[in-house]
This record gives sequence, structure tokens and C-alpha cells, in this order.
Amino acid sequence: MKLDGARRDYADFLTQATESNRLFFELLGVGQEKYCRYLWVRRVIDNEPDHVNKWLTLGRVKKGAADLSTRDDIFEAVAKEMPGDDTVDYFLSPNEFFGWRCIKGVSRLHANYIDIDTTVKGSLCEWDQQALIKEVYDRLSSSSVPLPNAIVKSGSGGLHLYWVYEPTEAYRWKVEYWKQFTERLIKILGSGETWKVDSQASLDPSRVLRLPGSLHNKSKKTVKAYVLADSRFDFETLYKSADVHPKRPDHLKLVVGGSSGLSDSEKTKPKRKLSIEQLTVYRTNGKHNIKAWWENVYEQIRYACSTFGVKEGQRDYAAFILFVARYNARNCEDDAYEKIKTDNDAFIHLSEKELKSFLSSARRKQYKYKKETLASYLENNLNMDTSFLYSKPDEKVRLTPEQVREKQSEAALKTASKKRMGTRSKLINAYYALTASASQVSLEAIARRAGLSRRTAYRYKDELNEAALCH
Repeated sequence: MKLDGARRDYADFLTQATESNRLFFELLGVGQEKYCRYLWVRRVIDNEPDHVNKWLTLGRVKKGAADLSTRDDIFEAVAKEMPGDDTVDYFLSPNEFFGWRCIKGVSRLHANYIDIDTTVKGSLCEWDQQALIKEVYDRLSSSSVPLPNAIVKSGSGGLHLYWVYEPTEAYRWKVEYWKQFTERLIKILGSGETWKVDSQASLDPSRVLRLPGSLHNKSKKTVKAYVLADSRFDFETLYKSADVHPKRPDHLKLVVGGSSGLSDSEKTKPKRKLSIEQLTVYRTNGKHNIKAWWENVYEQIRYACSTFGVKEGQRDYAAFILFVARYNARNCEDDAYEKIKTDNDAFIHLSEKELKSFLSSARRKQYKYKKETLASYLENNLNMDTSFLYSKPDEKVRLTPEQVREKQSEAALKTASKKRMGTRSKLINAYYALTASASQVSLEAIARRAGLSRRTAYRYKDELNEAALCH
């Protein structure tokens, strides 16, 4: 949808508004979900025996079948509850979700919305509501932001303004820009004598808003949708009208040529590097080793989390994917669980009950991830640079500084142990050789025979005494 070059006057604005719930659902893409939406059926009278609040899914869910599958299902669900029942309210989520309805679970963005509530007691009359719409129109018209392409009268006199665009994946960085655009809208609109913007609801991408076609249980008025334009906005163009410029963060850009899908100008080195010290080792053969690949994934995630920290909202994601990586690397559920318990104590900091709950499904089922899916998971949930996933089999595999230190420490311990055993063997052999011709020998004599210093022989005095007792 193109942004308005010349502003329509208020009369044209009202003339072009089409009252249609079905057109509204089509504009919002209801019934065409890639993931799922939620319909909330809220019963107002809690003390009734049959009181039940329902969350119904629309679209596709991970397990089983969704409760609803088409727009018609929504109307049927409303019709089933509404006859003679004015104690039920209905709400629908404009955006989609991977699973449960929460901000972290938002999967696709369909719209930005503004929830306008009334500040007077009771509902507004039709005259006052029209005055509210005129006031909102005037404030938006004086800004660079286009008018919404849909408005919903909530039934209480309040309004829901919708800026609907082509659905876009809800990456974390996009959600941040989503909030910035809404903040601009809230600032432009301000408040009026009889109304105010509900900032908490408007700034929540997981919000559910009143369902057009349902009944507002308090005012007993029907919720109505008005479509001002049946075409959708372009996500980036709409945001730029409010001086919000969505841009993928540099540290999330893939830097390996060809596989990243980025243009030459975009193939820049990430600002946030996982490897400060660089040590390179080569694969022992050219064949792909999936367990070694998962081991590297585990180490990279572990290093990123321990170095940069794990935010409170990322803890469950970090624990889950670390467990999956370790499980796939070692193919042992018990080993993976014990390792993640150690990692949790070190840098994730979930309670034992929370950790057990978050890992329950992963312990029952060994999850497999495609490279692209894993990259999306790490970028969106842990804000990680995922370029390490795209190294080719013949490329060098870089160890993290922590891995370097661990390998150096292991090598030093092995070298020291080997040297100690060699020195001990020399001294004991010298002792046995000397005692073959004499009953008593000194440490100096043993050291000279072994070609070592007296101080070295003295450090092994206990071993020599033990050898004497056994001789």
C-alpha cells in the first residue's frame, strides 16, 4: 500500500470507511496463518459453576490440531457461545505465535495497533465517539504517518487503530523496531478530554484485542470493524514514515561468502567477535562428522553465554539449546543433563525446578535442527553471531580462547605426568642397581647413578623408601 501523498479530508475519510468484519479478517490474514493465533473466550461471571475461560488456537500448532482453522470457524465459535449469553467477551491476537502466547513466542508480525480507552464513566454515545475519531484523525493527519487502514469500535466508545502490513518474521530486532514505531504513534496521538492511549496494551506484540462481530458484555454493543483501505502497507516504508528505520544488526549478518545470501556491500565483518585469540586446527579428514559439528556448536554457545552473559529472558532458550547440542554431540541424555546442570550453576542461573521443566521435552525426545533453523534460533533468542555454522569442511576450525586454555592445560598436565614417571623410574632403577652390591646407599649415590641432582632425588624420597620396603 502506498503512503498518502495528499491527505484526504475528514469527509472523504468517513466515506471510504467500509464496515465489514470479513474484510477486516482478510486484511489481517486470519485463516492464512503460517503458525497460530489465539482466540480468548472470557467469561465475566466467575462464580458460575460453568465458568470457563478458553484459549482457542487458530492456524497451525506444533502438536495435534488447532481448535480453529478458518475465519468461518471464528464466527461459528462466537455464534455458539453468544445466543442469550451476554457474559462472554472475545479477543483475537493480531500477530502469530510459535506456541504459547507470550512476547518471546511471537513468530510473525501482521500489524501495529493502538488501543484507545475512554476516561469517562460508562460508554461514549455515538456523537462523542465521532468527536473522538475526528480528534484522532486530525492528529494523525498533521504528522508524516499515514492513516490506519482499519479501525475497530470496541463497543465501549473506545477505538483500536490498525496499521496492517504484509506479514513479516518477528525477529527480536524487528520486535524492537515494532515497539519504536508504536511509541511514535503514542507520542503523536497523546490524549484527549474523554480518552487516552493504553500504552501497555499498545506496546505488547502478543496482545489480544476485541474480536469484531462479538458483543461487549458491559455496554451490550457489538464490536464493529471498519476497513479504510483493503491493501496492506509495506513494513519498512510504513516505519520510515515515522522516522523508524528497520535494519538488521551488523552482528547478526552472515559473513561467509555465497551462503549468507547478502550482497557484497552487506558482507561485513561482525562487530561482535566470539574469538579474540585465534588458534587454528585442521580436521583430521575431509568427511563430515556430525557429532564433532554439534560439539563445536555446544562450545560456541557455551563460550558466548559465559562471556557475554545470559539475560533473564534468554535463560530457558540457552539451557534448552545447550542441552540439545550436547545430547547430539555425545548421544547420551544423562551426560548432557549433568553438563547443563554445571553450566546452569556457572552462568545460566535457573532454579533446579525451572531447569528440569524447561528440559523435560528435550530429555524425552532428541531434537534435530537444520543449520538454517539453528541459526535462526540462536540469532533470535540468544542474539548470537552464527557465522561459525557456515564454515566449509575444508576450512579451518577456530577454537575459542576457552578451548585453547583447556587444551593447553590438559597438555601441560600430561607432559608433567609423563616427565614425573620417567624421573621416578630412573631413580628406582638406580636404587636397585646400587643395592645389588651394597646394603645401604645414600640419596647422593642414587642421584649420581641416575644422572639427576640430589634435590630431585630428595623430592622422590617417599617413592624410594616405598621401593626399599618392597625390595
